[in-house]
Amino acid sequence: MDGLRKDPDFLKEFNLHMNDKNLSIAQDSLIGRNANFAQRIAILSNIISESGGETKPHGNGAHGLIGWRSDRAYNLPTTLDGQLHYLMTETFANPRGKNWHHGGDGTGVNTGKEMYNLFNTTQNINQATAAYTRGFVRPPSSEYERRKTLA
Repeated sequence: MDGLRKDPDFLKEFNLHMNDKNLSIAQDSLIGRNANFAQRIAILSNIISESGGETKPHGNGAHGLIGWRSDRAYNLPTTLDGQLHYLMTETFANPRGKNWHHGGDGTGVNTGKEMYNLFNTTQNINQATAAYTRGFVRPPSSEYERRKTLA
């Protein structure tokens, strides 16, 4: 995180609040889960963009690390450990892609399960970030390229 804070291009483009301690714990959790490098970057770039690593509600109807909404936020734990467990379960232990989406037009992916499989098999940072952003987090489309750039 220190390297990002010293990069003037990053600061100009992504002047974001980051909870370094929580982001470091999230990164360690991803390493412990055996997430590959591309998956770790994809998830962390979305956590930074969504919450900066904070677990509290965002004030815009989104909650926690990934900005979960509606049914995905309904039983969301309030602790960092609880949210990381939820994130890991929903991201990696969801073989039917239940909470994944095909990502919309232009992705070349037809189902949430295909997007889930793409994220779980690619070693490419841009593909992993696009798959996670569009297939799992699903922010407004204006965020897609921004998060790939952050990654």
